[in-house]
Amino acid sequence: MNKLLAKPSGILYSEHIQNVKSQAEDLLSLFPMYVKKYRTIVNENLRDALMKAVEYHDLGKKHQKWQNACQLDYLNYLKNGKVDGKHLRRVGLRHEIASLVYLKEKNIDVVAIVKIAIAAHHSKLSYNHEHRWKENSSFQIFWDEFLHLKHAFRISEENSFHKALLNRYKFSGPRALLQFSDHLASKKEDNEEIPILTTFSYEFPYKEKRNVQKIVSDNIDDQFLLIRAPTGSGKTDASLLWAQHQISSKRADRLVIAMPTRFTSNALSINVAKNISKVGIYHSTISFDSESNKLGQEYARLLFTPITVTTIDHLLIALTGTKEEHHTIFFNLAHSCVIIDEADFYDSFTQANILVLLEVLKILKVPVMLMSATLPESSKQQYYNSGFDNVHITEDKSNLSEIKCKITLTGKVTHPKEISDILLNNSFNTKIIFANTIERAFQYYDYFISNNIFPIVYHSRFTEPDKKNIEKKLINNLGEEASKKGRADGIAILTQIGEMSVNISAEVMVSDICPIDRLVQRIGRLNRFSKNLGEVYLIEPVKNDEFYPAPYGVFDRKTKQWIPFNSLLASKKALLPGQYSYGDLVDLVNKVYSEVQEYDSKTKLNQKELIQMILNNWLILPAQQIGEDDFNTIFWKSRNILPNEKIFVNDVPKYFKNYYDYRAFEFANSVEIPTYLLKNGIKKGLFFERHVSIRNDEEIERIWISRFGQYDPNVGLRLADDLAIL
Repeated sequence: MNKLLAKPSGILYSEHIQNVKSQAEDLLSLFPMYVKKYRTIVNENLRDALMKAVEYHDLGKKHQKWQNACQLDYLNYLKNGKVDGKHLRRVGLRHEIASLVYLKEKNIDVVAIVKIAIAAHHSKLSYNHEHRWKENSSFQIFWDEFLHLKHAFRISEENSFHKALLNRYKFSGPRALLQFSDHLASKKEDNEEIPILTTFSYEFPYKEKRNVQKIVSDNIDDQFLLIRAPTGSGKTDASLLWAQHQISSKRADRLVIAMPTRFTSNALSINVAKNISKVGIYHSTISFDSESNKLGQEYARLLFTPITVTTIDHLLIALTGTKEEHHTIFFNLAHSCVIIDEADFYDSFTQANILVLLEVLKILKVPVMLMSATLPESSKQQYYNSGFDNVHITEDKSNLSEIKCKITLTGKVTHPKEISDILLNNSFNTKIIFANTIERAFQYYDYFISNNIFPIVYHSRFTEPDKKNIEKKLINNLGEEASKKGRADGIAILTQIGEMSVNISAEVMVSDICPIDRLVQRIGRLNRFSKNLGEVYLIEPVKNDEFYPAPYGVFDRKTKQWIPFNSLLASKKALLPGQYSYGDLVDLVNKVYSEVQEYDSKTKLNQKELIQMILNNWLILPAQQIGEDDFNTIFWKSRNILPNEKIFVNDVPKYFKNYYDYRAFEFANSVEIPTYLLKNGIKKGLFFERHVSIRNDEEIERIWISRFGQYDPNVGLRLADDLAIL
């Protein structure tokens, strides 16, 4: 009689179960907070539940129907040297469902959390697969049981949000760790390279602590720590000191740093990497430039890395429970300490979402540190409303009175030639131009080129490899080393992605007016490496003879106009010409954000939708499907911005041997543009369609490629003027 197989490659059933068990044991040993916190929060034994789930998760593969198909595929493997799995694809039996049937038939009693882990370990516990659970009465009994669990906590119940979170945590634990252990075991069985999981390790690299680092050390046991300190004051190392304490004090297993955008997360991961030894730094836009990085990126997406630098959006979408991996991200988030770096206070829509995230972290007893150069006093009330007690802002006051810059208001400007005396002034070697939109960035670029001056332009419409090359140029010309050696030279034209993402500096700054908290970040690039007084020229951008607030507002599709944020209008009114210290700038922030933000009906509805998904999706995945990089669902959005689409800027092969190869190519050869620009571009013939196949002729539909000549590695994707981004 043939031995029981687990895979058509010939891996034995007993061997696979032992491999999964070994991976699970390694996870629990590496991250001791899993078992400890699980016991504290839900009073259950995570190890026992996980090991039961491991032992029973593949029992359905013992089914004769499944084994017969697997044995035939194994014979083909021996004959052809590759796994095609064609018999298993046709077997018509979901082995995870058969595993539950096996347990019932053998009268093996297991608790609900183990059943759920088994049912979900191939991401099929969803309304999209409901028909598979209803194929016969022996299957449907489990689906009915899961529905009963799902509806056990009604929304109308008192403390239902709290209960739903704790139940999601309870069920997500064995569910997430079984999936990951099974996944790693399969990778190992297929002889694939597996990056080593490591734990957090940090050594403070300096002889003495700077003021902000001392302040953090003095308040290090606060569960919710608010830090206000200027850019360049040493907040990054202060945050790592804080994280080191949380992890050594057994409050967390890892650190998650949440940034406003993926561009800022790129830069921070590089900055953090300089001060960390023997630990991998990953983030949501890491390169797929090696086989190990492919799985390393997956580790980061699931928050399995010791430090994960990611975005607020990545954490928010995980709360929705709309994908199977969200249970893993959620569970790992619960065992992290979290740093929120430079939250965008001008964006009330995103702030409303962040408040829900903070409430979740409070319930799960996750230590949180929020640090910013522009933390307004009014934010304390907002965070108090999220359930945190004794909310106060701890501030680095050491350089509040030091004069940072002189601000000059230039008035309304439609075209760069109107301020030629500033732009073409040769008195300074270095200048930074901040344009609020890509369209205006290109106007500046064209103007300099027409005057035989060759600036570096940096915006979001570059491929990731080219973005890195541009960042290298910026640092080489305007970075700290160039400044210290007296060779800093050149002009940089930046959009919002340059506010925090690149460690550069200039003597003069020209900036479109923006909300005061964003302006303070921009001023942080001014004479960053010296004590000299910097010059700031503020532009009031004009388009079609009217003040043009984009992107700091909401685009009204009916009137085809931008409605500016109140914070932008208040900043525009409050900013006066003169010299400013950092303390003066903080005072302006407090003036503009003097009151707790009142949310409009759209923002409140969106926030409520996030809460509803937390309440409804904690057990069974909804029918809605979202992509890997999507940060919106049908009814909820992480940010109130126009949707984007990926555009390939080079020709695309018709076939990829696997999904990771496709993602690697996409990473190196695509940019994102607003969906409306894609639609308009299609009408004008700027883009053409290509269908590509991945593996077993699985099609990726609507791959769009830009026509030749629209993309330049030094300039990015540039469309026709009438399609310039709003």
